[in-house]
Amino acid sequence: MLNLTYNYKLLPTSKQIEKIELNLAVCKSVWNHGLYVRKLWYNSRSCSINKCSLYSEYIVEPFEYPTYHVQSAQLTLAKKTNSFLKAGNAQAMQQTLRK
Repeated sequence: MLNLTYNYKLLPTSKQIEKIELNLAVCKSVWNHGLYVRKLWYNSRSCSINKCSLYSEYIVEPFEYPTYHVQSAQLTLAKKTNSFLKAGNAQAMQQTLRK
């Protein structure tokens, strides 16, 4: 059996490069915010095995575990008010949250 492979070299224009970089910047900010929320949830609920201290624990307002579905719903609401998020590709941002 013979397998053929093809290699293509993309040569985007400067306008396409701007659009790609904007999409990457939006995805990066969505990733960072999603990671921040997950770390905030984790740090607010972690303590030593044998004791919990009111002075050294990171206490925040209780909220549910930030799953993909919860964060995706929050992203949809944020896109209505934030023009920076509107500029990005919706599927790419959802995939960023999923990973």
